[in-house]
Amino acid sequence: MGKRMNSSSNSRRPNKEGSIYYREDKKLWCASVQVGVDVHGKRKRKVIYAKSKDELIEKKKKLDASIVTGTYREPSKMTVEYFLDKWLNEICVSSLRPSTFNLYQGILRKHIYPAIGKILLCKLTPMQLQTLYNSKIKAGLSVSRVKHMHAIIHKALSHALKWGYVSYNVSDLVEKPKQRKKEMTVWNKEQVDKFLEAAKGDKFYPLYVLALTTGLRQGELLGLRWDDIDLRQGTVSVKRTVKEVRGKLVVGEPKTKSARRTVTLPKLAIEVLKEYRKQQLQKRFLSSGYVFTNTQGGLVRALNMVKRSFKPLIKKACVPEIRFHDLRHTHATLLLQQGVNPKLVQERLGHSSIGLTLDTYSHVLPNMQKQVAKELDIVFSM
Repeated sequence: MGKRMNSSSNSRRPNKEGSIYYREDKKLWCASVQVGVDVHGKRKRKVIYAKSKDELIEKKKKLDASIVTGTYREPSKMTVEYFLDKWLNEICVSSLRPSTFNLYQGILRKHIYPAIGKILLCKLTPMQLQTLYNSKIKAGLSVSRVKHMHAIIHKALSHALKWGYVSYNVSDLVEKPKQRKKEMTVWNKEQVDKFLEAAKGDKFYPLYVLALTTGLRQGELLGLRWDDIDLRQGTVSVKRTVKEVRGKLVVGEPKTKSARRTVTLPKLAIEVLKEYRKQQLQKRFLSSGYVFTNTQGGLVRALNMVKRSFKPLIKKACVPEIRFHDLRHTHATLLLQQGVNPKLVQERLGHSSIGLTLDTYSHVLPNMQKQVAKELDIVFSM
């Protein structure tokens, strides 16, 4: 057994710290905690470790609490499924948005539990995780979804490490799935004009105008209420978003602080919204307060809108097929091509950082650099 630190400053311990000591050989703080008794009445103890004394005390408090409440389970008997389910329902249920919680739960039950759920948590290896990821990709699961699986497992095992259930996070030793960056498909100004011309008369024409002139996300557009729009000032405020979770439409808050923003409207959007508001008043669809509604005045299902309106209009306009989300990319690309400051584009899109904006729209930067060179030629020729 390693040597304990003999410093007099560490020989005295505050009340309730228990047997806390420093292992010189491991360079770690340790504590021995009684976790129960065996069938012969002999005390069973567990040794926990941490890099700092404060971290160890906090870890010990949590372990003591789990023993008192009866929720402690010996790592040697705890399966991956048992732990992940415990983590999901004790940590995630209060820290995640309902839609994110349901996503985690679905991924765990569909992809993770059947593959590695019966493995003992303390016996889980990096190779088993690597095999899981590789098999899912071979089976046709998208790289982004497998990366999501890895993120969930890594987050959960981080808590397992804090709680003393494992000695290290095995997911740190796994090669994360790599995703090739897809080329972004956007429309140019001529294609935007052709699409909007084809969309005139369609019930979602105002939605497409707003998408192309503001860069709002699909869920942000469908969550807009008339109270969020100031037609006199020409602004729209993003305060909520709509998502479909397990067949139900759920209204929630924007995911990040930067996503909660106010965006200015061009004249086209203001004029189209004014006319659209008049039409809604005539049909008495304002009772729900939402800007975009179905025929009964309720929330719009995005999948129905895309299938019955957006895709047919693309064919009608004879423009390249893109996703609805690419209207947002088209908006940002057109602004950057016009020389709008990327910082303003970032704020308009609700990106968390300028780096994200520049990385997402790097395809526009070469042309912008050429324009900068031309401007410099003018400056230095004067």
